[in-house]
Amino acid sequence: MTNRTAIATVLAAIIALPSTFAIAAPSAPTKRAPSASSDASVSLGRFVFANELSGRKPVAPADRFDTDGKRVYGYLEVRNKGERQKLTMTWTRGARSHTFNLTVGKSPRWRTWSYLKAVKGNRGSWKVTVKDESGSVLGEKQITIGGAINTAKKSKKSAKRSEPVIGC
Repeated sequence: MTNRTAIATVLAAIIALPSTFAIAAPSAPTKRAPSASSDASVSLGRFVFANELSGRKPVAPADRFDTDGKRVYGYLEVRNKGERQKLTMTWTRGARSHTFNLTVGKSPRWRTWSYLKAVKGNRGSWKVTVKDESGSVLGEKQITIGGAINTAKKSKKSAKRSEPVIGC
């Protein structure tokens, strides 16, 4: 049987099908009323730390960083099924803390971050907490600045300042 003959045979069989086998267009999706569980519309997919972001992704995530003046990014991938939400990311070391407000849009994978500079003034163990608008903790991690295996030269200029900055 040649290709043309095979195609003609298949087409003839399709045309001869009874109408009950016709392919129907998909129906419009049914809208559902919001459920009580829609309150938990925000969740963390990924929560890591890195000295560098490339293409809005962390490069070489770690939990220990040298005091080399580089930024230490707290990177989040957030799933948000609902409307825009405001999250807070709080970096705490002893009595010192820095809180960043991060707005997260509706998305299955919204990426956002904040950072601190890895300088001598920020040495120590930091607890980083992410909370939703209601104050519920979505995630919490510990990192250490100072004493990492990174052997890059320290910059005298950047070691003088300790400034938290928000990223988006």
